[in-house]
Amino acid sequence: FGEFCNQTAKSVYYAFKRSSVTCAENPNLPVYVGCDFNAGNMNYVAMQYTPDGFTVLQSVTLKDHTANTFSMAQEIYGKWGSRAIVIPDSTARARKTSAEAGITDIRILQNAGLKVLDTQNPRIKDRQNTVNMQFFRSRIKIDSSCINLIKELETLASDDDEGTKSHLAVALGYVI
Repeated sequence: FGEFCNQTAKSVYYAFKRSSVTCAENPNLPVYVGCDFNAGNMNYVAMQYTPDGFTVLQSVTLKDHTANTFSMAQEIYGKWGSRAIVIPDSTARARKTSAEAGITDIRILQNAGLKVLDTQNPRIKDRQNTVNMQFFRSRIKIDSSCINLIKELETLASDDDEGTKSHLAVALGYVI
């Protein structure tokens, strides 16, 4: 515990407290999937919501040849089918992962059978504050298998460029 702690600067996710948790998926609930799109580095965080808060089931980073929207869509649909509700980075409306296909990331996700919410990215500080408030209220449980998400939450400093240092925490914030 505390392996990844930021010791030198003000932590962005100061309200996050690591705990060892195994989160069970409820097959009767939808799975909300926050997606952060980046060339060569695609990220998603899958979670469920109950009146008690958010339960993070999985965090995934796709790299290299698997880092494309087609692979991400197939993986998400393969795990959760029509229960998955995708909350993407709003840049997915414009960015095209495949020039030859000529379609947006959102259309790729929809064509894979996924429900995609039409959203706007919140302001960075607003997203971070919202996530911190949920941590402060103990309304987010993160499965202990989400090592890279936990690392980002523990190490992202206020003077870091979030877009280069953190993608899973960003995806978490899109859902929260």
